[in-house]
Amino acid sequence: MANDRISLSIILLTVLVFFAAARPEPGRAAYVRPVSIAPPGQAMPQPYHRHALVNLSRGKFLVARRGMRDARFAGTVILLLEYGDQGVAGVIINRPTKASLAEAMPETKGGRFPKDRVYIGGPVDLDIFLMLVKGASQPPASQHVFGDVYVTSNRETFGAVAGDEGRAGRFRLYAGYAGWAKAQLDNEVARGDWYVADGNPEDIFDADAADVWGRIMRGLEE
Repeated sequence: MANDRISLSIILLTVLVFFAAARPEPGRAAYVRPVSIAPPGQAMPQPYHRHALVNLSRGKFLVARRGMRDARFAGTVILLLEYGDQGVAGVIINRPTKASLAEAMPETKGGRFPKDRVYIGGPVDLDIFLMLVKGASQPPASQHVFGDVYVTSNRETFGAVAGDEGRAGRFRLYAGYAGWAKAQLDNEVARGDWYVADGNPEDIFDADAADVWGRIMRGLEE
């Protein structure tokens, strides 16, 4: 676990350097909460993102709202792996590539699971791989995310997980990640770019990636 925390700390340091220009100037508010005006006699509506800032944390989903301004994140669902003053990092869970696990990590002999695909985790550092793992026990050199879901950047753990027939379908490999300075993500949520929802293992490991965003959005917009 110590090695994994070091790896994630390096990722967050990269995030902070890359997004330093996005930090608010001293003396300015990091975000402004949106204001909704209800018609006379009606209760004020409570859009999900009005309360999202207090809910942001590791293990939450960021769900891109319709009309997302940043084309890189349109139609995405992101699992937050870290959220704090040091920075924010997560992986997009619904963008599979055509590359197989065996092609990305030939040393793991991943051909045992020919249907497993590599996912695009985000636009930052596509040469960095992260693996989400679901299981009753915590894998070596991994960090707890939520529930029975863990994240690791350790290659030896990749090989052990991919070679364990009992974990078939219980892991996902991601190239790259999404990163923000904390104030930047707070701003995006406050202006309504993202819904925030509780993480759900089924959306990560079981659902058809092509359906994940639409299904979650329908639930949030009901």
